Amino acid sequence: MTLAQWLERPDALQREGHRFDSDMLHKATSEEVAFLISTNPNIMENYVYILYSEKCDKYYVGHSCDVERRIDEHNSGRGGKYTSRCKPWELMYKETYESKTLAVNRELEIKNKKSRKYIERLIKKKNQNGISSAS
Repeated sequence: MTLAQWLERPDALQREGHRFDSDMLHKATSEEVAFLISTNPNIMENYVYILYSEKCDKYYVGHSCDVERRIDEHNSGRGGKYTSRCKPWELMYKETYESKTLAVNRELEIKNKKSRKYIERLIKKKNQNGISSAS
């Protein structure tokens, strides 16, 4: 199915969690991509997020294009071994990026610091300034 065919479906942009072949975006015309982004501006957003577990007194740093879904996965035990032991997790911080590559690079930057103090400074700064966004 091409992107144009997918967009012709009446429910195409309303279907929650629908995944389509990423090759469609690579083969799509610039007009198709522009239409897709203009009708669903969040489709290209990716996030770096920091969760906190009071139970284990630990932070978790991750990236996702759907943070709410990902938190649900972590809290239901489907998010991986590390997060399944320390449920429940609470969202403490989130940054927005225009591409997955930028989000992954930022996630790795935060993780490579190996610093709880750095993470807590990010959270404190967000709480002082309100919304956190790196884009």
